[in-house]
Amino acid sequence: MGYLRCGSKRHLVRIMLDGGSQATLVRTGIFPRMEGDLFQDHDLSLVGGSNIKRKLRVLDCEIEDLQRSWSYPLTATEIDKPCGNTPVIFPEHLQSYDHLTGVEIDVAPSPVIDLLLGVDNTHFMVWEQYIRGSRPDEPVAVKCPLGWFVQGGPAANAAPLLNYVSVAASGSLEELIELETAGLEPRKCKCFSDDEKGTESMQKSVTQLPDGSYEVRLPWKRSPEELPDNYDYAVKRQKSLENQFRDRPNEWEVYCRQMRDQLERGVSRQVSQDELQQDRDVGRRMWFLPHFGVVKDSKTTPVRVVYDGKAKFQGRSLSHQRREC
Repeated sequence: MGYLRCGSKRHLVRIMLDGGSQATLVRTGIFPRMEGDLFQDHDLSLVGGSNIKRKLRVLDCEIEDLQRSWSYPLTATEIDKPCGNTPVIFPEHLQSYDHLTGVEIDVAPSPVIDLLLGVDNTHFMVWEQYIRGSRPDEPVAVKCPLGWFVQGGPAANAAPLLNYVSVAASGSLEELIELETAGLEPRKCKCFSDDEKGTESMQKSVTQLPDGSYEVRLPWKRSPEELPDNYDYAVKRQKSLENQFRDRPNEWEVYCRQMRDQLERGVSRQVSQDELQQDRDVGRRMWFLPHFGVVKDSKTTPVRVVYDGKAKFQGRSLSHQRREC
């Protein structure tokens, strides 16, 4: 459970974490449609094997915990029903398991799932703590940045939850008012026409640097010029990351140490505000790559830095624009 905010509208939503979903989906009807909404063509693979194409609305939102102590930006694709309904968990259900008697979970208002968080928001799936019983068929309580949730148990396989096997963007973002009112054509992507052309372009771009190493351009599937400036989004992600580690100073120090090590080894470099402003002044396109921590069962490295190539802003992500290697 949490709050989802889009513009001035805020709604209480029931949330499911789905590490098998490639996209974050929000249920249609939570937010009203407005002029200037962004839509994108999607390929939908349905249970049973059929495939359809549909133009879906893409929303830039913010998610908040129930205490409203923090907020986090995310991009969600609107769809009629992200997944099937799931049983509402009441306190008496937890009391029937000895290992869950101390777990407090907010009771959902209905079995309907409003928001399905996919792997493009992996940072919400980080296990901060978990409680499991002595038997493998008992439910497990897991604490993530959104709070406690329960998975598994006898009711886990009571009904199928899947509506769509896959929801994948297949076209450029379009403004509804432009396409349906003004009758304009969407801007075409200046990208490679097929994999062979992409491979050939990569091979031609290989250059040797003075230190003997090699450099190659990224294998773009879609033009990087389509990537919007996500600076504000990345800053919000950074602030939220710091809040998540506020009560875990030892892990935060390990995290920062890894970032400093990357600077010292030349893997990354610091960009000054002056350099940033100069790039803006000349109209240079910029994309800021968020990162998050993955907790590990290790005394020396309890947390690992992971760069979030799937992070979406205005329906775009770095992974969406480039080819898989």
